[in-house]
Amino acid sequence: MFVLFVCLCIHINSFAQNTIYLNNLDGLMWVGKKMMVLEDKTSTLAISDITKPQYQQTFKPLPKNIFSHPVSTSAFWFKIIIENKSNKDVWLSIADTRLKYIDFYTPKIDGTYSSPLLLGASRPQQNRVFPSAFYCVPIHQHLSPQTYYLRVKGSLNLLLPFKVGTTQSLIKKFDTYDQILNIFIGLVLSMLVYNLFLFFATHDRLYLIYVSYLAMVFLVTPFSNGQAMFFYSWFWDNFLVWQSPLFWTITLFVDLYLNLKQHAPKLKRWLWALTICLGVFFPLLNLLGIHMTYYLKFFQLTVLVYSFSLLICGVYLWLKGHKNARFYILGWSSVIIASFVYLFTSNGLLPLNTFTRQSLYFGFGLEALMFSLALGDRLNILKKEKDEALAQNLQLITNQKEALEHKVKERTLEIQEQNEEMEAQNQMMKATHQELQETYQEINKKNENLLASINYAKTIQNALLSLRKGVINALGADNFFILFKPRDIVSGDFHYIEVLEDERLLLAAIDCTGHGIPGAFMSMIGYEVMTEIVKVRKETKPNTILELLHRYIASVLKQSETNNKDGMDAALVVIDKQKHLMEFAGAKNPLVYIQNEQLTLIKGDKRSIGGQVRQLKEFRCHQVDISTPTIFYLFSDGYQDQFGGEENKKFMLARLKNLLMDVHLKEMEEQQKILDTTLEQWMQQGNETQIDDVLVMGVKV
Repeated sequence: MFVLFVCLCIHINSFAQNTIYLNNLDGLMWVGKKMMVLEDKTSTLAISDITKPQYQQTFKPLPKNIFSHPVSTSAFWFKIIIENKSNKDVWLSIADTRLKYIDFYTPKIDGTYSSPLLLGASRPQQNRVFPSAFYCVPIHQHLSPQTYYLRVKGSLNLLLPFKVGTTQSLIKKFDTYDQILNIFIGLVLSMLVYNLFLFFATHDRLYLIYVSYLAMVFLVTPFSNGQAMFFYSWFWDNFLVWQSPLFWTITLFVDLYLNLKQHAPKLKRWLWALTICLGVFFPLLNLLGIHMTYYLKFFQLTVLVYSFSLLICGVYLWLKGHKNARFYILGWSSVIIASFVYLFTSNGLLPLNTFTRQSLYFGFGLEALMFSLALGDRLNILKKEKDEALAQNLQLITNQKEALEHKVKERTLEIQEQNEEMEAQNQMMKATHQELQETYQEINKKNENLLASINYAKTIQNALLSLRKGVINALGADNFFILFKPRDIVSGDFHYIEVLEDERLLLAAIDCTGHGIPGAFMSMIGYEVMTEIVKVRKETKPNTILELLHRYIASVLKQSETNNKDGMDAALVVIDKQKHLMEFAGAKNPLVYIQNEQLTLIKGDKRSIGGQVRQLKEFRCHQVDISTPTIFYLFSDGYQDQFGGEENKKFMLARLKNLLMDVHLKEMEEQQKILDTTLEQWMQQGNETQIDDVLVMGVKV
């Protein structure tokens, strides 16, 4: 995290430019001091503008070989005059993969400039002309000095060490950088795997937190060092967002490792306040699209305070005698020192070489090693404490043993006397155990018989509810689905679908009182009564069918003579495709239908079928025009009443309506799968089991 501060606070000065002559170039040549720079604060200037005299006069010489600039909305134009007579492939090295836009203009014979070479992280990576991850542009051979222009723009700070070299010298240099990166990646990954192994071995969450921190170091450090491993504009524009977990993981690690809650509660509160600022406030500004130039200095100051606060925590506890803080201090000090080396090198206070250029890798790599040693040392300390506690326990056990030996002698006589009594009791227990064994076997056999009977009842119920070929043809095999999930083996919910004599379709979703065996009995009665009403009495009016169903149930269960209150809720529709009309009646349960991307719900009447109801209100019949494509749903209350989710609440009708609206354009089979999967996930989130039978029918007209 401190790297971000280091990389975002660099200043610019001014020097002069000269023509660069290349004759027998074998290695690398610094050329930054011989280049000129112009800041385009509007980012709108083109090459045709830059070559005009009024802009040529505004170019300023670079004061040093490394060009650095903090985060800005400006574009920067660089002018370099080179005469290449080296008879070799020569390249200008920019050596930073974080630049979003790089335009390189090469002069033509007539003095004008051809179309630029377009490079950068926001450009196709196939545009690279140099065989390396770093950006390099070609300098062609020519007998006279040639003026080249380079335009760069990025969303983060700029750090450009300009060098000219041959292909071999640059590849050798970049290979060294890549090798250091590979060593760093290997070290971090090995520490990550090592600590992940310790987590699985000890189940101590501290190791998992440190593994998360190493994963963030693996992503952030190469990016901050100019060797990005991914090329998507989002990562550049939202750097403060995706690197924010780094603050959370390191604070959580320090909090648990140093046990700040017990040893330094005030420092703990201070660290978490800074973490919330760095991990929430600034990323939120970044995510809202507010440019970093407006709040960068405050962010840098907060990072500086946060970094030294982390170091102070370790020093404070080490001075208080906590030995486990020593490796932590060494690790975090290495990061701060490496960051300052990187900062001083970027500002020209230290010479740029392989070590200073790659100091971040050395600092964070040493930190990863030190923190891993700290965690290993923590294991040793815990083991030592455990051994000391074990020694104390052994001494206590020895003292207790001597006391117990005396008591044992006293109790031996008592035990001998009790043995005879226990033997008699043992015989009685054996007899009782035999009786319990026989009783268990009898109960188990009855349970198996009962379960077999229920499974057979399920077979009968499934056979009764299976759709005939004529019904499937009338509905259309791809135009309906039935989601049927009994809570127990058999169900109190059932569907009833029948093709009437005038080719109208009758569909009903019925929810009987109870579930399991009692519910199944009610569903069988309800199914037979529905068959009597529809096929024998040939009644087709939905509200009349429900009224007759109510009377039949009350009669069959003799509810006027007994205290029986069982009944059922229902949603029933009759579809007349010739008249483009659908009629609906409901006993508490609703009808949901969707036309022209508009969902409509028709509530059922507030009365059930059956039960001891003294004052009955007639069921109403609702008519729906289905001249336009229509999809409708009938369902029991099992789906919407199911508990689950993160807050362990009911699914509710409103959520079910939204789900139906989301899936209604999909194939019916896929709709059924989505409804089933959604319900299962809902129960898993709340760690709940199914509380009622579930029935959902969907039909496309």
